[in-house]
Amino acid sequence: MPIALRQFLDEAWDILDAALSDRAHPCRTIQLATVEADQPALRTLILRQVDRRQGRLYCYTDLRSAKVAQIRRQPQVALLAYDPASRLQFRAEGVAIAHADGDLCTRAWAELTPIARQLYQVTAVPGMPHTGSAPPLDADRASDGRAHFSVLELCLERIDLLLLGSDGHRRAEYRRADDWRGQWIVP
Repeated sequence: MPIALRQFLDEAWDILDAALSDRAHPCRTIQLATVEADQPALRTLILRQVDRRQGRLYCYTDLRSAKVAQIRRQPQVALLAYDPASRLQFRAEGVAIAHADGDLCTRAWAELTPIARQLYQVTAVPGMPHTGSAPPLDADRASDGRAHFSVLELCLERIDLLLLGSDGHRRAEYRRADDWRGQWIVP
């Protein structure tokens, strides 16, 4: 039975919503691509919040990271999530905003555990090679990392969904400018 365009998009959003509460869900980790000196840069981020009504996804990052500098120079990004259980690929393009202050960051920071907060406290030592081990945790200083904490807001402009199936693949494209109505496209 054919799937309707709106249903296809709603099911994709449902998968992303499910990933928020299931730490083992494959769509909890998304791949985010930025641009640096005309070269793509790709990394994995943890999905923290989904706002399907606004077409936005949220992740946390360190303000000192290369991705934040790249986003501030060139905010156009692309992202990818894949759910092997449903065989759905969620690709999107849009603009990223790295928030360092305001209610969004304050609320997100307040919800972090002390151990998670410490991830933003870590500092690199110039000239010292990375050993692969983190410095010891100090719960009393966990709040010190707030100055390095950022919420990445990914404002989607285009969503490309691909459903892999033995009876044929289905692919649709949705654009914010078209009020997310969507159209079927060649897989």
